[in-house]
Amino acid sequence: MDPYPVQPGCVSIRRILLFAAVGCILASSTVAGSGASPLEDRIDSLLRESYPADGPGAAVIVVQRGRTLLRKGFGLANVERRVPIAPDAVFRVGSITKQFTAVSVLQLASAGKLRLDDEITRYVPEFQTHGQRITLMHLLTHTSGIRNYTAEAAFRAVPRRDLSLGQILAFIKDEPPNFAPGSRWSYCNTGYVLLGAVIERVSGQSYEAYLRDHVFKAAGLTHTFYGGAAKEIPGYSRTGNGKWIKAKHINASQAYSAGALVSDVDDLWLWEKSLAEGRLMSPDLLNLARSPARYAEGREQAGYGLGWELGYIDGQPAAGHGGTISGFRTYEVTVPSLGLYVAILCNADRPRADPEQVAEQIARLAAGEIPSRLSPPQLLRYAGVYRSAPSREIAVAVEDGQLFLTPSGFSPRRLLAISAAGFIDPESADWYAFSEDSRGRVSGLEIRPRSGVATLLPRLAGRLDLAISDNALVRVGDARN
Repeated sequence: MDPYPVQPGCVSIRRILLFAAVGCILASSTVAGSGASPLEDRIDSLLRESYPADGPGAAVIVVQRGRTLLRKGFGLANVERRVPIAPDAVFRVGSITKQFTAVSVLQLASAGKLRLDDEITRYVPEFQTHGQRITLMHLLTHTSGIRNYTAEAAFRAVPRRDLSLGQILAFIKDEPPNFAPGSRWSYCNTGYVLLGAVIERVSGQSYEAYLRDHVFKAAGLTHTFYGGAAKEIPGYSRTGNGKWIKAKHINASQAYSAGALVSDVDDLWLWEKSLAEGRLMSPDLLNLARSPARYAEGREQAGYGLGWELGYIDGQPAAGHGGTISGFRTYEVTVPSLGLYVAILCNADRPRADPEQVAEQIARLAAGEIPSRLSPPQLLRYAGVYRSAPSREIAVAVEDGQLFLTPSGFSPRRLLAISAAGFIDPESADWYAFSEDSRGRVSGLEIRPRSGVATLLPRLAGRLDLAISDNALVRVGDARN
């Protein structure tokens, strides 16, 4: 939920991974506290650099394989009074709320009280669909085509007003859909507001009461609330001249089931644990929520399940969600293969460091993977042409001891080696892994995007190796392995 978006919904990719900074941290010998492991020291150092003590900061928890590596506050909870952030501080979490809404809908589906392929008009008949068949699944996966009310100018004119469902829907009721339901993906807070109304009308409880009785209690959450809490810290925005000011207040009814929850890092970790342990819904439903939804023709959509952002961190499957709401920016993610969970809650909507980017750097530290330099002969094994579509190709080339990737019609992108066959694009955070056939020859390139679905591209036999000269691809010799 992002009534005053930095980027709506915090779903779009916006990271520039700071490998140099991470390298410096790895080389340092900072001491985070007596008894801390080298990994804990490195994470602590990264976070202190990301959220300095002289401005708004973050509460952070890092858990790996059930062990808490770090639980700490960085920066100031109250800038004016110079009060530091405590690790148990409560923040507005914005669109992380969508996970709770999605789980509530899945609980009701499991109980037989609704079906995910039901049309929204079955539960909210007053909603204008403009003749389109829009299902609950479309709303959960952001494939409904409905206009996003938080992007409408009329909504931005009422930042403090208490809004009803009807008033929220009025912002978009005369606007035609952006596309046919199920044909595309577009982040939409309106869809999750409608899901909140469905929860209320099916359960007979308010959204707040349903979460309290069926979600918060079951997960053991004691510092997660709808709309606000006494311990919530103030949020900040930055002016054009770099000064921190108190952010505008957002009424909970405006964010509703798309982004009105507050929580702390401890409760978010308990939330993840309760989901993994099956205390809120079955493992099959969690797997559904964390699997890419499909478009109408069966093709997997990129980067989103049911309430979870999906992708890869350094090639490892990851599921999480970000949130931005006036004065706050948040991110939480789990990387199952690493047994890793990270939650970063910032009390600024434009913090000094993007919590999503910082979480990715923490994951890289936890994985023990840092940029390395491969020799030209090692890199040359991967040079060649890979088929990305019937009429499109990706060229992989070597220049000055570095690997470059060039999709058809685009400029070359430098890839950084993380392992002997794993590379990352530092601008997009996409991961590239080369595969071999039974004879040990490079045969394919798997692309694991930061947000999206992995694809395997075959290497074209008989094509020539490539190098880059003046940003133009030229042939330099026969393909080799």
